[in-house]
Amino acid sequence: MPTYEYDCAGCGRRVDIFFRSAAAAQDATPECPQCGSASLSRVMSKFRQARSEADRLAAIDVDQELGRLRGSDPGSFARWSRQLGRELGEDIGSDFREMAERAYSGDDPVERVDPEHTLRYRIEKRKADAAASDASS
Repeated sequence: MPTYEYDCAGCGRRVDIFFRSAAAAQDATPECPQCGSASLSRVMSKFRQARSEADRLAAIDVDQELGRLRGSDPGSFARWSRQLGRELGEDIGSDFREMAERAYSGDDPVERVDPEHTLRYRIEKRKADAAASDASS
C-alpha cells in the first residue's frame, strides 16, 4: 500500500494519505484528513539511507529543524515535536514524541520555552553516548 505526502493549502499541514494501490492513488482526489480540504499538493517523501549513528547525528541541522517550528502555541509545538520524533528515530526522538503527546493533551511542556536548548542538548548528549560506546568497543 503506497503512502503519499501532501501539503494542505487549507490548514497548512503536511499529511500522509494511504492508498490501496498506486493505481488508486492516480485516480483519487485526496482530501486532507485534518480539515477536509481538497487543495493538496503532493510532495516528495523523504527516504532513509543506511548510515552510521555518528553520520546521522552529524547530519542533523538544528537551525533547520528549529526553522520548522511555526508559531508559539502548544499545538504548533506538538506537531513539530511529533515530526522531529519521527525523523530522529528512537535514539533521540522518543522524548520529542512524548513532548508532543503532552502538548496535545493540554500540558504545556517546559521544553517548549526553549526548544533550541532542548534539541541541542539532546543531540550533543547522544553524540557523547555514541562516542563513549564506540571507544569501549
